[in-house]
Amino acid sequence: MSLFDAGQAIAAPRYQTVTDSLKQIRSKFDDQRKRLPIEKVYLHTDKPYYNIGDTLWLKAYVTDGAKHASKYSGLLYIELNDDSTETVRQISIPIKEGLGMGQIPLPRKIFHEGGYTLRAYTNWQQNFGDGFFFTQRLYLGVPARATWLVKSAAALEHVGDKDRLDVDIKLNLGDRKPVSLSDVEVKIYEGRYYLFKENLRTGIDGSLVFSKLLKDKVDGRNLSIQISSRDKAFPNKVIKIPLVINRDAKIDLQFMPEGGKLVAGIPSVVGFKALGEDGNSIDIKASIIDSKGTKVADIVSFYKGMGSFTITPEGGQTYMVKLIGGRSNNKTYNLPAVNLIGMAMHVDAPEGPDAIKVNIKGSNNTIGEYYLTGLSAGRICYAEKVDLNNKEISIDKMTFPTGITRLTLFNGMPPVAERLIYIDHKDRLDIRITPNKTTYQKRDSVSLDIEVKDSGGIPVQGSFSLAVTDNTQVKPDTMGNFNITTNLLLRSELKGNIETPGYYVDRKDPKAWQALNNLLLTQGWTNYNWADVFTPTTQPKFAMEKDLSITGTLVNVLNKPVADALVILSSQKPQYTATAFTDTAGRYSFKNLPQTDSAAFFLQGNTKSGKNMSFGAVNVNRVELPSVPVMYRNPIMPWFVNSDTTQLNLVKRLSQKANFTDMDGEGTMLRNVNIRTAKAIKNSQNPYGPGMSDMSFDEQDVKESAVMNLWQLLRQKMPGLICYGYRFIDQSGRRIPLLRWGNFYINGAPPTAIIPPGFDLNIDGNVLSTQAGESDSELLKSVPAAVIKGIEVIYSTKFTNRSVQVGGGLAKPGYRDYQYAKIEITTNNGVGWYRKNSPGRAVYRPLPVMHPKEFYRPKYTAKGSVSEPDYRSTIHWEPQIYTDFNGKARVTFYTSDLPNNYTIDIQGMTPEGELGSAVLKFPEVKPELRTP
Repeated sequence: MSLFDAGQAIAAPRYQTVTDSLKQIRSKFDDQRKRLPIEKVYLHTDKPYYNIGDTLWLKAYVTDGAKHASKYSGLLYIELNDDSTETVRQISIPIKEGLGMGQIPLPRKIFHEGGYTLRAYTNWQQNFGDGFFFTQRLYLGVPARATWLVKSAAALEHVGDKDRLDVDIKLNLGDRKPVSLSDVEVKIYEGRYYLFKENLRTGIDGSLVFSKLLKDKVDGRNLSIQISSRDKAFPNKVIKIPLVINRDAKIDLQFMPEGGKLVAGIPSVVGFKALGEDGNSIDIKASIIDSKGTKVADIVSFYKGMGSFTITPEGGQTYMVKLIGGRSNNKTYNLPAVNLIGMAMHVDAPEGPDAIKVNIKGSNNTIGEYYLTGLSAGRICYAEKVDLNNKEISIDKMTFPTGITRLTLFNGMPPVAERLIYIDHKDRLDIRITPNKTTYQKRDSVSLDIEVKDSGGIPVQGSFSLAVTDNTQVKPDTMGNFNITTNLLLRSELKGNIETPGYYVDRKDPKAWQALNNLLLTQGWTNYNWADVFTPTTQPKFAMEKDLSITGTLVNVLNKPVADALVILSSQKPQYTATAFTDTAGRYSFKNLPQTDSAAFFLQGNTKSGKNMSFGAVNVNRVELPSVPVMYRNPIMPWFVNSDTTQLNLVKRLSQKANFTDMDGEGTMLRNVNIRTAKAIKNSQNPYGPGMSDMSFDEQDVKESAVMNLWQLLRQKMPGLICYGYRFIDQSGRRIPLLRWGNFYINGAPPTAIIPPGFDLNIDGNVLSTQAGESDSELLKSVPAAVIKGIEVIYSTKFTNRSVQVGGGLAKPGYRDYQYAKIEITTNNGVGWYRKNSPGRAVYRPLPVMHPKEFYRPKYTAKGSVSEPDYRSTIHWEPQIYTDFNGKARVTFYTSDLPNNYTIDIQGMTPEGELGSAVLKFPEVKPELRTP
């Protein structure tokens, strides 16, 4: 039932004293809303973190600005990006009536241990930037009995004019016994470069304690420590963990006056937000001092580094803020400048049902007409001309739906003040679950009866997803940080990272409402920008994708469009053929193509007479996906650092599986590289001979990688590979990329090298390079994965010390005074890759479309034999729950060998936008978090 349907408590939009300017504001906004409708995305996953070998199960909810099921997009892009800014896995899933389901297997062939960002978006959303994208940080681990467990603490002490880093680490084995009196090498890294190196010995309790002075220019958000065993008892043991430090001199303190400006003589509320060097909130105390040196007030952060204070600024004065306490007494910040002319707006939005109070004051020389609008759920719900003689404007809260409302004050057309507030009518869905028993045995049958009602107690029909997880292995989201209401009502409306967003929406703490008010004072808005609303319209760059389509143009040898020509599209797997004729602009279009996870389409252009084109080109409009944001400065701690019993239990349970044979893995860095028996690649030009490589990946491996191009494939198979530049190789202007993989150089060399670099990246026996005049920035991305038959990586000296001839006679030295690696690429046709397709032809492989598979659910019988222990961390995943006319549904599954300590996490919505979520204990079914 919609919030805006007849009979609901939400009032109709309020428009008073409608003037021409108000009409124009409303008209411009309505045009923008119709032309560029908002979409939002939420992903419900079965659990918050995973291990290599798991499957990530998900359900997608795609809504419009009013939280109704979206009718705009039919495809959703989902990707897992690692912290080196590389997309490791990228898929799309079909969306129907705002819903979609899928899964992402996490095999060892593709993924490596580390931090990842799960990101989801529609093509249409790219028109608005990444503010509406769904993102969730997670860690992908490789639990192993032999992994060292780390207790890590880092602190800073001020010594003279330097900061001293004090590190206290304790190393334990998987059974909690200390790594006693063991010799190790310790390196502190900034990014990939190490700053310090020292050989140490652990204490009897496994402790490592040391100190180092830091340089001011060191990036504190990119520090890590690597510990390598030098003890024969722990051969090849290497672990690398982030170091979290916060130097007071690096605190970022920002001030945001309510409404936008400080105006002389007018009391104003100012919000502030303090971030530490690690990018997270940090609590502060400070004094406000005017330009005369007089202390005006003391301030202190309220929650997560945020707070607010009231000040009446004087004209001609400047104000600074001086931190108090610790080593920060000399750190000062400036408040925003005081304006002699302007408007100030103060809004009081209480948590309860009382009306919103808006106070608007201006300097004595303010002129013109002023209007106040209220924007929520993607539309203007309130609009009124402002009488500046009135001390206060009162707005009924029922004017707005639950969620963030944006109040904007206009002087004619330009906005002059703005304020975000939160409205909560407590109108989320009420979800209740009743199990068929009060206690359960091992491998017992479970039946859950689900009942969903709206806030008025009326049963509702809707779509829901449910995850049941084992509390001894998976931490439940009891704060609601990842639920549908928190994401669609708060996270999707605000820019930037929000720490513990569930705290603001669930509000178990009496202080949470004030904390939410401070958040809205200091956090940016992601919705429509008024400047864009009032500027002339432009054509959106990114289209609404209703289905899998291929479009493009057919051009002749002069790059002119060819009209009324036949274009033939075909694929072998699946077998499919279609035809289309170009329009007057030479454009062709194929819609409703078969959605598969591995299709490659061949396009052939014909002349008007029906013959194959022997000139010109078939251009394909390839999907343009957004860049991956830098996340290495926002690290997630590995599972083995400061582990709690939940994480350790997960490792224990995995090791108890009878068929789990790889629990004795080594440290993080060495586990990242999937070293395997090298395969011989047929027709390879490997200069060392068939099968003579350290790693090789054949055509099947390439297909299973599900990547789009060579660069993605190399980064997937060689984690940590970077491109740090290019160099010219001849006078014609050809260039080759310079790569580095750990300590190995490819096409390049360290600055201290005496022997010059060789030619180490070859394709079908020839150097992979740009041609004269071509751009080299996208060289590696320009080679599609579909043409690659195999890749061989050679780095051990048993191969690289040999003397060979490659690249049409280019000499490759058999010895160099640095470590280097060679990559040999073999293509399907064996003649290399040419970025220009044959005349009149093109090959295009779209992003894989992943269709949902059924979650494996064991079916136990009373007489069944126990073949192996059942310690599932995800007990059950059910993405397709539809409540009937009575608001009811039923779910069944079996318990594991640990039957009595589960959490049920259910999320969902109605087609009209009513949201609901609940986190419940099982089998007691007590609410940990319910958002009625």
